[in-house]
Amino acid sequence: MDLVVRVVREAAHLFASMAPYILFGLATAGLLSVTVSRSFVARHLGNNSIGSALKAAIFGVPLPLCSCSVVPTATYFRKSGASRSAVVSFLISTPQTGVDSIAATYGMLGPLFAVVRPAAALVSGLIGGAVSLVLGPARSGTSIDASAEPTDHEAVEVGPVNTLNWSERLRRAWSYAAIESVDDLTVQFLLGVVIGGGIAVLLPADFFLRIGLDQGILAMLAMIAIGAPMYICATSSIPIALALIAKGLSPGAAYVFLVAGPATNLATLLILSAVIGKRDTIVFMLTVLISSLAFGFAVDGLVNLTGWAPPISAAAAGHKVGVVGFVSAGAFGILIVWALLRRVGRRRRLAAAAVPTHPEDHAYAADSGRRTVLSVSGMTCAQCETSVEDAVRLIGGTERIVADHGAGSVVIDGSVATADTIRAIRDIGFEARVATDDR
Repeated sequence: MDLVVRVVREAAHLFASMAPYILFGLATAGLLSVTVSRSFVARHLGNNSIGSALKAAIFGVPLPLCSCSVVPTATYFRKSGASRSAVVSFLISTPQTGVDSIAATYGMLGPLFAVVRPAAALVSGLIGGAVSLVLGPARSGTSIDASAEPTDHEAVEVGPVNTLNWSERLRRAWSYAAIESVDDLTVQFLLGVVIGGGIAVLLPADFFLRIGLDQGILAMLAMIAIGAPMYICATSSIPIALALIAKGLSPGAAYVFLVAGPATNLATLLILSAVIGKRDTIVFMLTVLISSLAFGFAVDGLVNLTGWAPPISAAAAGHKVGVVGFVSAGAFGILIVWALLRRVGRRRRLAAAAVPTHPEDHAYAADSGRRTVLSVSGMTCAQCETSVEDAVRLIGGTERIVADHGAGSVVIDGSVATADTIRAIRDIGFEARVATDDR
């Protein structure tokens, strides 16, 4: 019991220490969501050039999108005319960091990491876009056809509209920051602080030195092996990296984890293969991994040059959380509880939809135009659910839409053609089919 209490105390310290910076990042992200629309970004990424790849990387760095939720946005850019090299650049730079993770990185890991993370994301995104540009068009087509005539739901503006007044913009900013972003962050962040607290309490201070993986290429490759298959966002990876450094891992190797965890996961790679093609997916993966190693060695070099001191456990240091930390932790805690309650409510609405369990019921529901039940693969976060619901809603004729990434399903009530619904979902990068009973 004493061990559990120590882990909880360390996790609570991490939570309270990060809360002010996360709230600041979320507020900034909300303002960005109502000042820079996706269509505005897409108009600047149309040229297949280094300049477009650079712009895409610059646009991607501050956006707080994880490795899965970035896919629908990148798909929208591509469908709106963005070049392939710009899309690859955006896919590489965006999930590595964001305004929320930059703020939290500064608070927990200091200015060195806070500068290196966005700079490395920008450079690696530019490199990936340049490689895609040099290789030229892929021989085999992908699910994205930028030259195709957009359908009605593709032509609709996604993002803020210039005619919105300030109160509407503030409501939309609040919705993006306090609802969509927190929904996407909640489970991962809680898991991250618990894992970070567990590492800080359970592992000895010289753990990585004992096993010979404290620094160098082997330590970095180990972080790639651990982080690459995981689904964890840029902010949630910070408490884990903090705890790893405190247990003797070199800052450079911890930086590799900060990149490999948020930028890649198995689900994203499968989706990207269908969206941008196998060749550019390989370019994406190799660019992320090779650049993470290069910048990992650069971080270790900078640490040796500047004498940067690794952070230690907040609890072990006797860190005291000030008034700002307590207030921020309380506010962020309320947002997290609210997000968890919404998650439960979504599951209840999905259950209340009385999803049919027999294939003939599915066929009847689809043919009658009253209900469509689809299995959707690739949804792994709250922003994925929102993207799917928005795409279907733009078709028109829908009365209720409930997407659930845990169940991998979407229930649509209303007079909407099943083929149009499947096409709309596939157009934003997910795979959809009519649900069937496998019993």
